[in-house]
Amino acid sequence: MNISRKDIEKAGSLAELNKQVNLVALFVKDAANRFRDINADKTIIAELRLKDYLRRCGTVTTTTDSVDSWIQLMSVTGDFHDTILAFTRLTAMTDVVRWRNIKDSMEKHQGF
Repeated sequence: MNISRKDIEKAGSLAELNKQVNLVALFVKDAANRFRDINADKTIIAELRLKDYLRRCGTVTTTTDSVDSWIQLMSVTGDFHDTILAFTRLTAMTDVVRWRNIKDSMEKHQGF
């Protein structure tokens, strides 16, 4: 499926996720700079090891080659992971509650 960003924005899809992802840029540079402030030499070594590790992971090409890009990747990955978990909880909560107490009336668990 190929949906344009314009159509996604028009539909309001992923609006909350996009707000979270946009926050990432606000702290990535600051967080990475804190690593450099604490120990610039070890940060350089970590970046070299990251590049080497990712280079050996297979044929996938990546631009993740610095503390900055690693923090950004992990932050956005976390945002997606949290969104999926929230959606799963939203859709499955009634069934989970019922599974925990099968004799309980489902009416009192509607609206999670």
